[in-house]
Amino acid sequence: MGLFEMKDMVMKARKMQKDMKRQQKELAKQNFEGVAGDGLVRIIMNGKNEVKEVKLDASVVNANDVRRLEDLIRFAVNDAGHKASEAAKESMSGMMSGMDMGAMSKMLGM
Repeated sequence: MGLFEMKDMVMKARKMQKDMKRQQKELAKQNFEGVAGDGLVRIIMNGKNEVKEVKLDASVVNANDVRRLEDLIRFAVNDAGHKASEAAKESMSGMMSGMDMGAMSKMLGM
């Protein structure tokens, strides 16, 4: 691999790094809703996996059945987290589709 190709790969890697940072910022602004118990528990989480809101239907707040409420909250948090992870994967795969992985392999001697 010549010097020109190597310089080109470094420039592409820098652009990819910049694009990744931009996508992470955009993802952090997005909200993902996790739902459990047919909508009785709703969790709003941002793209940084921070819980922003917890919404409970009054019918699930029962001192005699705390375990059920705990399970519903856990399921809703996991649902929101999975949705945020899927959005991140889709964002990354879109960015990676523009990369010439063959040239990257050559540069790394693979």
